[in-house]
Amino acid sequence: MTPMRFIQRLAVAALTAGIAATTAANGAEPSSPTEQAATEQAATADLNKKIADDNAALEASEKAKQEAYERQVQQQQEAYEQQVKQQQAQYEQQKADYARQLEEQKAAYQRQVDDQKAEHQRQLEQYEQQVSAASKPTTKSAR
Repeated sequence: MTPMRFIQRLAVAALTAGIAATTAANGAEPSSPTEQAATEQAATADLNKKIADDNAALEASEKAKQEAYERQVQQQQEAYEQQVKQQQAQYEQQKADYARQLEEQKAAYQRQVDDQKAEHQRQLEQYEQQVSAASKPTTKSAR
């Protein structure tokens, strides 16, 4: 049995009991079966209207809850996507910084190698000059 059907049956039973209690409290018996049926029919119509109103209010409440939940999920999705974008941008920045740093290190290393080559070339030329000067006969010793 669905909760709605249960509520409706309970309401009908309560209505019937209410009618009986009201009639007993007033000390009056319904004057005729037709009058009793009309009273029960009116009470049932009132009860059905109240149930319909309650159902509409419940549906509106549930719809509002569902919409709030969907908004929350959407906001969380947007926040997650923003976080992913920020992390991606940070990763790209770090990657670019690393590439720049690597290029700077390569350039510094190349300058160091070039300087060492130039120094080695100077030392080699100096050595060759010393060897050349040592192997040339001096003009004093030739006389």
